[in-house]
This record gives sequence, C-alpha cells and structure tokens, in this order.
Amino acid sequence: QRLSLRSHLQCKMIELGAIDWILENLRSVVNRMAEASIEHSNSFNGLGPLLSSNGAATLGTPDFSIEFASALLMNLTLRAAGRKRCGEFGAFRVLLRLIEHPNAQVRTHINGTLYALLGVPSLR
Repeated sequence: QRLSLRSHLQCKMIELGAIDWILENLRSVVNRMAEASIEHSNSFNGLGPLLSSNGAATLGTPDFSIEFASALLMNLTLRAAGRKRCGEFGAFRVLLRLIEHPNAQVRTHINGTLYALLGVPSLR
C-alpha cells in the first residue's frame, strides 16, 4: 500500500493490471455479500453472516484484505491512467455495492475512489 503513493510505482502497477486484479477480487466480495444477504434476509441487522459478534467479516476474505485492496485502488485512481482503467473495467458497479460495507475504512476508501472517478467528465 505504501508503494502505491509513489507515482512511478503507481504507473507500473496500473500497467501490470493491479486495478483489474483488485476489482475482480472486490467483485467476488460483493457477490458473496449479495448471496449471504439473500440467504439470511430475515436477520435483524440485515447483514446476516457478514459480521461476527466482534464485527469482523466472515465471508472468506479477511477484512484487512478488503481494506488494503480498497486503499490501493484509491491510491491508483490518483493517476489519470488509473481512473481510465477503472472506467474501462466497470468499477462503478463494484464500488457502489461496497459503499455500505460494514468496515468504516473500506467505506472511506470507496468514497475516495468514487470522488476521484466522478471528477472525470467522461466517467460521470
């Protein structure tokens, strides 16, 4: 994550497909969240098995992995090439579904990424 703040490393990560990989992983998290929500729609908090008693995610992807992936994505959208790649890869659908993620850090990163993407007229 720290390396993603250096511009030349951001460009290399974008070039090597880091955004594609991140969005694929976040898309799988979103799909698991949707499946779990449907299966447990009668639960009190509406999150069903998404949260354990301590608030941690329990869907197979550790919360810290989602947190680091969303932070890396936000940092990579600081570059025009990163924003362009997000637009090409359909990031909006994934990001909009993660905007209500139980982890506050993930929500912060998703909002930061959306802010960067919505600053591009062609992506609005």
